[in-house]
Amino acid sequence: MEQTVYPAIVRLDVKLRDGDFWVITSEDLPGLLLCGKDWKQLFSDVPPAIETLFELNYGLKVQASPLVTPREMDHPIHYGALRWVAYPTHKT
Repeated sequence: MEQTVYPAIVRLDVKLRDGDFWVITSEDLPGLLLCGKDWKQLFSDVPPAIETLFELNYGLKVQASPLVTPREMDHPIHYGALRWVAYPTHKT
């Protein structure tokens, strides 16, 4: 019998350093560290980072999607944390 795997919420801690350098980490997902000056590029790097770390850390294939409003995506520093969900696709 196959074990049921449920979607997981991944909270991202977003910090702005020195006025123009973004750092994203997560206590929910060991190994997640993204940083850079271009917020839109950094934000687009989040899904593959989550998907890769789920596969490496847990042996699970997932699809990552944001659980944030467009306002939160445009102004992340006002919120401090962004939420993503990792939907299981299948085990590797």
